[in-house]
Amino acid sequence: MVDTGADGPPAAATRAAPRPAPRAAPRPAPRAAPPGTRRRAPGGPVGDLAGGAPELDPRQACCMVALAAVEVLAGNRPLAQLARWLTPEVYDGLARRAVLTAPGTRVLDAAAGVRDLAAGSTDPVPAGAARRPSVRRVRVHRVDEHTVESSVVVAHADRVRAVAVRLTRSTGRWRASALVVG
Repeated sequence: MVDTGADGPPAAATRAAPRPAPRAAPRPAPRAAPPGTRRRAPGGPVGDLAGGAPELDPRQACCMVALAAVEVLAGNRPLAQLARWLTPEVYDGLARRAVLTAPGTRVLDAAAGVRDLAAGSTDPVPAGAARRPSVRRVRVHRVDEHTVESSVVVAHADRVRAVAVRLTRSTGRWRASALVVG
């Protein structure tokens, strides 16, 4: 049953005059941060005021290094992609192990890309479709202001692996100074 009011047309048929769109309130000007402080970009990580590289959370850095190391050992990622994240000693150790665990791949070829490594595979599943490693658990312990140790549990294909990472911060960047993949 439609409500018609007293003797007039139905209530839905009568409309009020359209309202003007509300005006947005003017935004206040951004406040200048004191010198030497950090600011957060909208939707981004904390960064330097001088426009330097954004600071990466050490927990995220541990996960990225662990995942990439497992992919290198599986033959799915070129080792050269880890050069900026590893100290030279750790890089050399991972290179020696990659030769043993991923023979016949182009893991050590600096010019090889992820697609190049997948092209040599006889696996019917495309590389990266269901075979990407994933982090199951991360434990991070801050040793001091410039050192973080973590254990990362990584699931890859039909295996679960433990990865121990020690990150040290030098020149404003986290780098793995120790890496053990179980």
